[in-house]
Amino acid sequence: MRENENNNKKIYILIALSLCTFIIMTIGSTFSFFTSYIRGNEKGGKVKLETVNLVLAYSSKKDITKADALPGWEDEMIFEIKNITEGENVPGSYSINWEIEKNEIMNDDLVYNIKCVTTRDGEEVIESEYNQVVNIENELNMPYTSSKIGEGIINSGDTQTCTVKVKFKETGANQNDNQGKCFSGKIVVLGNELNYEGE
Repeated sequence: MRENENNNKKIYILIALSLCTFIIMTIGSTFSFFTSYIRGNEKGGKVKLETVNLVLAYSSKKDITKADALPGWEDEMIFEIKNITEGENVPGSYSINWEIEKNEIMNDDLVYNIKCVTTRDGEEVIESEYNQVVNIENELNMPYTSSKIGEGIINSGDTQTCTVKVKFKETGANQNDNQGKCFSGKIVVLGNELNYEGE
């Protein structure tokens, strides 16, 4: 009888020790996760981790679509990215992407470029660590599948106005294979995570 009681006590002690060990390991691993996540700020400055509110507005249309395209065809789309986050110097990071639904125009005959300008209260804002626009002045070949155009940063209170131009190049060579083909694509802006040191 006593032997059974001693065995039961040993079992209870083992269960209690196992439970304590599990709790200590859980607390320790959780603590080490958060400390390793915060480390790396060797300069000792403040690290701001804020939620940024970006708004995308299309001026006239959301996509560029052309059926029966012929060389010389051009189109453009204008959109705005606004950072409506409250506070000073709360930048948001984003990427601009082509979402290609159909591109039948081959041989790099279809090209695009993009020009973005930042303004605040109607005045142009120069580039800085809080403000970086996506500008591609040279004509790039239109991708056949969805792909990233570039990444930018926009400060709180700023608006970036972007113009995307698409052109079916007139090459002077035989372009019969591409005449009458279709293109359909739209611009998608995705917010990215951005951690930065505060002032």
